[in-house]
Amino acid sequence: MPAPLPEAPRRQILVAAPTPKFAATQATAEHVAAEAEYSSREIASNIVPPVEELTLPHDLFGAGSLPPSPEHRRRWIVATVLLVLMLPLQALYFFGTQLAASNPELRPQLTSACRWLHCKIALPRLPEQLFIEASDLQVLDPAHPSEILLTVTVRNRAPTRQDLPLIELTLTDGTNQTAARKVFYPADYGDGSDDLRNGIGANQEIPIKLYLDTGDIRAAGYRLYLFFA
Repeated sequence: MPAPLPEAPRRQILVAAPTPKFAATQATAEHVAAEAEYSSREIASNIVPPVEELTLPHDLFGAGSLPPSPEHRRRWIVATVLLVLMLPLQALYFFGTQLAASNPELRPQLTSACRWLHCKIALPRLPEQLFIEASDLQVLDPAHPSEILLTVTVRNRAPTRQDLPLIELTLTDGTNQTAARKVFYPADYGDGSDDLRNGIGANQEIPIKLYLDTGDIRAAGYRLYLFFA
């Protein structure tokens, strides 16, 4: 009888065990919960909190919201008129000299008004329009060589009256070096007349005489200079 056939080897088939359904369900639930929490936070951040309505007392800003009373309006009108009237007075007080220089025909009126305000309108000072037309320095008595007389003629070529200048006299020796120098103010050479106190008129000239005692200085020459301090 024939020999029996050997038995075929048994194959082992490994089947992966299915993932428990509760694990997937749990993971999905956690994911959904996380998304819900994020969405709720995002929505909460975009929500503007309601603004509480503020209630202010009616008299917080005074009576500004109410129409001004007739007395209040009258006070404002009077204050405004006073301010408008004070502007030209302030301009006269602080800029009277400039106004008089630019409007010489108004100088008498401006001077009178400034006198009422206790201010002073000074004369213009234009040194570039002042010129020495003539001058001379001479010894009055040869027996007294230190006693000299200085005569100067100053002319104002400006189209307006201007203030009297200061005069600087420089005495020089035989080598043309400075031997002495002195400055004379209008009070030193003026004769006290109204004409000199009122300055030099437009296109006018004034004569000046100064009697000097040079002491031991024997002047061989001199120089003159006009200026304003």
